Amino acid sequence: MKPPVPRLSKFTIDGETLDLDYLLTTEFENVSEAAEKLPSAISWLNWKRADMVEQVALAERRLKEEEARQYFELRNGAFEERNYGGKMTDKAVLLAVRLEQSVSRAAETLASWQAMLARIYGQVDALQAKLDLVRTSEATRRRLFTAPPTDPELEELSADNDTDNT
Repeated sequence: MKPPVPRLSKFTIDGETLDLDYLLTTEFENVSEAAEKLPSAISWLNWKRADMVEQVALAERRLKEEEARQYFELRNGAFEERNYGGKMTDKAVLLAVRLEQSVSRAAETLASWQAMLARIYGQVDALQAKLDLVRTSEATRRRLFTAPPTDPELEELSADNDTDNT
């Protein structure tokens, strides 16, 4: 017996929620139902992904700005005031910049946006795979119900009937 797959949590961005568990675990009976729900969910996630790419770029810029601000602050006397000790070399100041709380917060914010972006990429891939699977299943189902019989005995009977009519 396979262990159960954990239920996926709902994905909420900007107060809007997407129920991934429903979309990924529902067995759509036909492609039209899946074609109604999955592409719109993929589109919504792609829209949010674009927003996240922008947020990552802004967070990267803010991190670099904060690093620069702290570097100059430390170079202008804060290195000694904050008791970093030792000789104030460029390397020492750069290391001290990493220890500043404002730089750490900016780095955490960037990491958070990057993680959200990575989750969105994964969710889009999963929903696209689900849509492709439903389409493939539907095509297979149609072939099974509309294809002529492939049983050799039925083919012989069919051939016999064709020759009887001539």
